[in-house]
Amino acid sequence: MSTLHERLDTIIRQAEVLADECADAGLHSWSDRLRLTSARAAIDKEVVEAAMTAGADARRERTKVIEHLRAFNIRVELELAAAFPRDVAAAYLSTARVSPVATARFRLRHLEGQHREVLGSLASGLEGAVGGYDQADDACLQRAADLFVARARASGRGAQLRKLMERAKAALLTVLPKDSAAAVRVRRRVVRTRKNDNDAFFRSWPTLEGAPITDRRLATADCESNGNSDDDTSGPSGDD
Repeated sequence: MSTLHERLDTIIRQAEVLADECADAGLHSWSDRLRLTSARAAIDKEVVEAAMTAGADARRERTKVIEHLRAFNIRVELELAAAFPRDVAAAYLSTARVSPVATARFRLRHLEGQHREVLGSLASGLEGAVGGYDQADDACLQRAADLFVARARASGRGAQLRKLMERAKAALLTVLPKDSAAAVRVRRRVVRTRKNDNDAFFRSWPTLEGAPITDRRLATADCESNGNSDDDTSGPSGDD
């Protein structure tokens, strides 16, 4: 299965070729609209790439924070073993094989009174390390959300461009001589329309108002102004 990037690259190239055919045939309005939508699709693709990079950076940062927390847990563990009798220390060491985040949270919840005072700055440092993890984890989740929205928008733009190409092709075939080389080339260009990749998810994703949200609404929300949307793929209304 091709990736979103590959599909967008393909449809953008096809749209540019079809825009040239429209320009050669004198259908300049169709040509301009195809080029504009292609440019917007290319921008959407770049936004997806930037979101993917930001997500990878956030995941690497979270991994570093987890390793720091793991090392800090070991320091706390050694201090606990040295400072308390075995039966007391065992209560804090029993989570050693759990994730470092869960271990740190457990110790912070249960270290009280003199036990916490014995650790001194280590306890405060452990709190800071857990706070650092929470920030890194939040950043990861936010980057994942950004990527999802960017992919949905880019996928919706690709579907919009396919529909526009389909109509531009039909317009071309009405003005080109039936047996001309240009008409043969245009007929051979297959424009496949497909459902947005995120259709299934968006159909089940409730909005604040409780109604399902559609991929097209999200993908074109940023393009709407004064009641007009770029999702209108009907093409020019006047003669070229």
